Formats: sequence, C-alpha cells, structure tokens
Amino acid sequence: MFEVYKPSGGVGVKTVLLLVIGLIVVAVLAYVYALLLELIPFIYVNALLALGMGIAIGTIAAFIVKQGHCRNVMLATLVGLLLAVTGLGGKFISQYYSARAAGVEFLEKMEIGGMEGVTEETRPLVIESFKQEYSIVEHLKERVDAGWNIGRRGNGAPMGGWLVYLVWLIEAGIIFYFAWTMSRGAAKEPYSEKMRMWADESESVMMLPITSDEMVSQIQSATSVDELLEIPIPKTDESAKFGQYVVNSIPGQEMEDAYLT
Repeated sequence: MFEVYKPSGGVGVKTVLLLVIGLIVVAVLAYVYALLLELIPFIYVNALLALGMGIAIGTIAAFIVKQGHCRNVMLATLVGLLLAVTGLGGKFISQYYSARAAGVEFLEKMEIGGMEGVTEETRPLVIESFKQEYSIVEHLKERVDAGWNIGRRGNGAPMGGWLVYLVWLIEAGIIFYFAWTMSRGAAKEPYSEKMRMWADESESVMMLPITSDEMVSQIQSATSVDELLEIPIPKTDESAKFGQYVVNSIPGQEMEDAYLT
C-alpha cells in the first residue's frame, strides 16, 4: 500500500537521553572550536571553522532525531536549537575562561613594580579582585575592540567595532541554519509506524513537469496517491521545472507499507 507521507508527531523514548548526550558532545566541540579560533586567528579560516561547526551540530541533531525515532517536527526543531545555543554559548564561555586564565597567569608572573602598589603580599588580593571583576561582558567588549586584522600575516587593516558583531551574527546564522534544517529534515523523513523503522530505501518512480504554481499547491496538498494521479500531466516541453515522485520503503521489507514523497 502506498501513502503520501506526513510525519506522525510521535517521539521515541530514547530522544531525551540522546539529547542529553548530544548536548555534552556539543559542549566539548564548542571548547575545541574556541581553541581552534584562538590558535588560527585568520578570519577566512574562522569562516571555514564556523561552517564545520554548523555541519557538526546539524549532523548531531539529525542523529538524535533518527536514533531517537522522533517524528515530531517541532520537537526536532527544539533539539536543533538547543544544540546550536549550546555550541555558540559554549564557544563564548570557553573563550572567556581562557582569557580569564591568561589574565591570572599574567598577574602571577608579573614582576613586582610592573603595577603600582602591588607587592608580593598584595598580589593574591589583586588576582582575586581580577577574577571577581573580570566579567564575560567585559571580555566581549575587549574582543569587539580588538577585532581581527585582515591581510597577509595579519598585517592588514584592523576590523573591529560593529563589524565584529556582524561576523558573530553570520557565525550564528551558519550554525542555526544547519541545526534548523538538518534536524527538521530528519524528522520529516518517511517512517513506518507499523514496523517502527525509518523507510530509508527510496526509488524515483516519476518525473512530473511543473507548469504553474497551482500544480505545486495540488501536489503539496495531496493526501493520497489517487489525488496525485488526478493532476493533469503537461507535455515535457512546456516546462523546465519538474517534480519528482519518490517511493520510500524499508530495506528488505518491500511488501510492507511504502510512502510517496
């Protein structure tokens, strides 16, 4: 039997456990991501690292959805967003604590006289005061002021201020894009409620020329194969756009339910 597939909204019991594990994995990735951004301070390479981070988070989100048997698109979206927030937040927090540790190390190794009024007796108090007063907000302001140097070997024009916010916005857009699309895409894949398995085997059965927006609406609103077959088939030379009908089934279970997408 063929059905036009629509996600059932069901959720597997393993989804929450896998999400917790995924959040831990992404937090570790965020630390590594932040470390690489510091070790390779070139904005062009940083863009590739952001792309890789986005794909990694999207892949983890899709894995959680698939292995957790989550057919609920809204919940899958939430999974992706939580992972993205963890990845971005983890990066900024890692950078903050790294800068804080560097400041503490500087104060510990600073020679007496390097700062007015500091003695060996007062050094611990100065370090403790720094730890308490150096907030993540102050750290972010420092990063905005420092920015990046664009050019060969970092000797080009400095890029700071509002451009740093723009880069951060693009970075967030990349990460959230992959988390959003890959998590939702995984939840929308055909799933057999009877076999409790994903219908991963696919076969293209027909290419339909698309000649109008009305045809697209008819295809999207169809709930049965009969409704799809009622759509008039135009001549192939009337359009450069085609809709592809794909039958999804469970590998090795060809006699069971199949779904048309």
